Amino acid sequence: MQYTFYEWQTCYVDEGHSDYFKTIKECLEQHKVSLKELLNDKTIEFTLSKKNFDPDCLEEEEYAFVENYKLDEILDRGSKVPQKYIKEFNNLI
Repeated sequence: MQYTFYEWQTCYVDEGHSDYFKTIKECLEQHKVSLKELLNDKTIEFTLSKKNFDPDCLEEEEYAFVENYKLDEILDRGSKVPQKYIKEFNNLI
């Protein structure tokens, strides 16, 4: 049985590890910053990740990146970002 879920991700560029969050608010509370401050931090890359799990193959992950304070509407492998995540992002920017 295949299943998919989305998470907001902060990737620490110099340290090579990531943290995952169900909501942007949860992420901002942990970092104690606004969304714009988080996006301006050059040591952190902020993305929306989509994980696809299938027992017959390895986990696949796709990403939606942020450029100029705008979340990409298409993930890097061509899938469309669900509107609820775009709205969540736009409400906080």
